[in-house]
Amino acid sequence: MSSASASPEPERLDALYECLREHGVTQLYNVPDAGQKALINRALAGPEMNATALAMEEEGVAMLAGADLDPAACRNRLRSALPGKP
Repeated sequence: MSSASASPEPERLDALYECLREHGVTQLYNVPDAGQKALINRALAGPEMNATALAMEEEGVAMLAGADLDPAACRNRLRSALPGKP
């Protein structure tokens, strides 16, 4: 398989970026990847997304879970779980 066929075409990556934006995605976590370079660079360049490079894919699970948390809801859950706290 040639390296050209392994990488998505830039048009497909542009379409993916637009789809992510249309669906309200504002966080992009990635490990360095030559095949996705155009998508990563576009996310880094634009003000619509916060792009963060990770060392390992496993870090992305924790980052996305934290990004999805509602701070007020977390405080309320913690208060109700702690004995003696209102």
